[in-house]
Amino acid sequence: MTDEPTTESERAESNRGIDRRRLLGLLGASALAGGAASTATADEHEDESDGDADASPLVVETECGDDGGRVTVRNEGDATVQVRDFDSAGQDVVDGRPTLAPGEALTDAGVPDGPVVVAAFDPDTGEQVGPRVTAAVDCDCTLANCIHPELGYSTTGDDDSLPVEPDHVVRMPIREPSKRPGEPEPNLDFLFEPTGLKVRPGDVVAFEFTTPEHSVTAYHEAQGRQRRIPPGLPPFTSPVLAAGRTWLYRFDAVGVYDLACLPHEPFGMVMRVVVCEDEVPEQTLAPPGRPPAGFAAAVLDDPMLAPENVVENGPVAWDDLTVVGAGGGGNGEGEDGESA
Repeated sequence: MTDEPTTESERAESNRGIDRRRLLGLLGASALAGGAASTATADEHEDESDGDADASPLVVETECGDDGGRVTVRNEGDATVQVRDFDSAGQDVVDGRPTLAPGEALTDAGVPDGPVVVAAFDPDTGEQVGPRVTAAVDCDCTLANCIHPELGYSTTGDDDSLPVEPDHVVRMPIREPSKRPGEPEPNLDFLFEPTGLKVRPGDVVAFEFTTPEHSVTAYHEAQGRQRRIPPGLPPFTSPVLAAGRTWLYRFDAVGVYDLACLPHEPFGMVMRVVVCEDEVPEQTLAPPGRPPAGFAAAVLDDPMLAPENVVENGPVAWDDLTVVGAGGGGNGEGEDGESA
């Protein structure tokens, strides 16, 4: 019997070993799995054992999902092998050891981050067949963990990688003026492109900060503004980011979302996202709070940004808008605090 772990690090390692047992020891059925994000074979890694120097018949594939890591172990050899799993200390952590016939595979989901180390053994002699195979599960940045419902997900100057592939891209340029002729400085167009976008529930939108000092901020009473997003949602916002950064947000709830760049809202830098399958949702315009004003209101009042037009005709470009000048933006004083 082994000693009980006494330190936090020992307990964490022990728990990791228990989780690793789920991969092989507790898996009762085998299944083929495709679309792996990462594949490892023995000849891609140093030999970590005293086994045969020939290539291992095992291939390990990893991918990430909403429930964490998914690991598939496949036997690409010519003979049936027994599969054993090892912890980071090199100890065999599996009590029940599955066997794989040629071409068979087993897979498990919910595997925690860290190395996965397996080896093939002859089921009759117990001798190791080829070196150990090591792969890595790295799924800390899954949708559920990374794209926060209020803070979203921001890239940094040191890391511009994205945890997920976005379904849509919105760019945030500053251009020569086309909508505010004769206005005092800064006589420029500050815009979201596209300015109107229809997405499906659960879609991820990447906001690319092609120019500096912007934000993506929902109209919400907690911000002192009129609510212009579906009920029950938090006052989500990006930071004010530098050029070259990307901010991700996942739109889960059906409804109409009006968004603003806080530094440039007076110059009309607002947009509308409509989240639905097919039926056009009603828009929430709920007091109390300050509604859009000036040119931002004019942009959101533009007929091209009517939710039904965004849904029926697809993305609405800035140049599609007919607005010139200021508008009212609506006061949100409908029945029960909502207007359509």
